[in-house]
Amino acid sequence: MHFSNIRIIIVFFLFLVLFSSCTVVKHEEQSNGNGGEVTFYFEDESFDAASYVEENWDNRVLPEIKDRAIELDAIVQGLRDNKDNTCRKYGIRKEETSPYSFMIKGHFSIREVNRASSAGLLLLDLPDVSGKGYCAVQIGPVIKKSMIRDSLDFIQFGDFSNQIEFANISRELNFYVRDNIVNVLDDSWSSGMKVNLYGAFTMNNDGGVLITPVILELVNGDNNE
Repeated sequence: MHFSNIRIIIVFFLFLVLFSSCTVVKHEEQSNGNGGEVTFYFEDESFDAASYVEENWDNRVLPEIKDRAIELDAIVQGLRDNKDNTCRKYGIRKEETSPYSFMIKGHFSIREVNRASSAGLLLLDLPDVSGKGYCAVQIGPVIKKSMIRDSLDFIQFGDFSNQIEFANISRELNFYVRDNIVNVLDDSWSSGMKVNLYGAFTMNNDGGVLITPVILELVNGDNNE
């Protein structure tokens, strides 16, 4: 084989080895004004997002949400009446261009259990901000979005090495909710049952309210936490 061909093969092999350990991330256009460019991040396997979540759930995640949570019906009504004021007063966001997230709590009746897809929902007997739908709680097994991460003050992008670590925190928080909050409940819930709820949701442009729970308890009668 000609020497130049061998050199090409070696360079190609090194290229594969180099980029097999990195991840390509496309920034959202609204994030920091990056205009949607692509960034390469190299994985740092020393960071364990699952361990980070387990270590912080009881002593940081739950205390912050319990301490700052506002009644869901009050947040929904506030967003209907004066969205800007309610966002400034109760919301949190990581960047100036990011949507606001809210920590919420409440005691509700279940209007409907929707298992039409793997992203299961409990529809609460509370109309959402649009008034066209109902506030919904994610019951999985697929838990979407990054609502818990984005509502917590102690989790900031600058505390992590790169965007991959930051994204992995959101993923592992959702896995934790699936495995330790939702899956441990009896799946026999139905319309008319009552739940105690703590959780977070992020503002949706269409006025929908999709909540990721951090505490979700089926209760009897009018008992509250």
